[in-house]
Amino acid sequence: MKYLIFLINMTSAQFCRSTMKIEFTECFVSDMKSLTPDELQKLEEFRIRSNDFMITALAYDKAKQDQFISRSLGLSGSILHASAADSLPQMKNMKFGSLIAPGYSRGVDYFDFLQPTKNTLGILFTDVSGLGINNALYSVLLRSVFHSCINEAASPYIIIKRINLVLHDYTKGKGELVTAFYAFFDTETKRLFYSNAGFPPAEVFRIERNDFDSLDTEGSPLGYKLNAEFGQGRTELKSGDICVIYSKSFINSKNSENENFGLLRLRNIVKEHKSKLPTDIAKNLKTAYENFMGIALQGSDITLLVIKIT
Repeated sequence: MKYLIFLINMTSAQFCRSTMKIEFTECFVSDMKSLTPDELQKLEEFRIRSNDFMITALAYDKAKQDQFISRSLGLSGSILHASAADSLPQMKNMKFGSLIAPGYSRGVDYFDFLQPTKNTLGILFTDVSGLGINNALYSVLLRSVFHSCINEAASPYIIIKRINLVLHDYTKGKGELVTAFYAFFDTETKRLFYSNAGFPPAEVFRIERNDFDSLDTEGSPLGYKLNAEFGQGRTELKSGDICVIYSKSFINSKNSENENFGLLRLRNIVKEHKSKLPTDIAKNLKTAYENFMGIALQGSDITLLVIKIT
């Protein structure tokens, strides 16, 4: 009888998620002292079976969550693949190299190209925080807006402003954090026009000075303020100059010793391999990044573009 009463009152037992075991509360200690050895044995068997059941239930629940996340990531990966640029451009006086490493965790990086004329090229880099299908859909939206702006490609200010307006309309100012960098190259004049919206500044290695400049207009992230203003910059490039546009997760990645990869490391690698093709520079950056990270897991997408003026 005591055993039956105890089973009915199992709500007074505690289930510890940290250890995934059932523990009996102190209010039953005195009652358990009066139980026979046979009853105690049955209680122990019941406790073991209950633990096994709860462990199985929790494992099943976690497996369902993992499966959902896996499917979401798989679908979001397909969306990103469909919206990403098919290949790097072929341009006079410019060569390209890239590094793309999906993180499958948080964040969606996206870059794309517009070529209004044979001598001009627009490049859009974006970074969307968050995880899952909804964030991947941002890339579809960004691609649609970007390609609708081909007539305004020469104006970074207008491009960024237009994207901001569309994102604000889409999210009502309450969406994920979206940052962007837009660059417009004129290969005849070797001029670069740019605008930044919360993205890392582009790094330009100047061959004549053997040193770097950072290109930034200090704009705010996109989609939060309808009337946000964004600056526009211009710089002259020369043969041998190297421009690097990268997502923040590249330099912010931490290894197992909690060290950042860092901007200085990126600059030193580019400077060391300045005489090489941009594809080789990108490969060396990839190798250096992998060696630096070691066994540490990549936390977000890694996207990087190397552009060399010829």
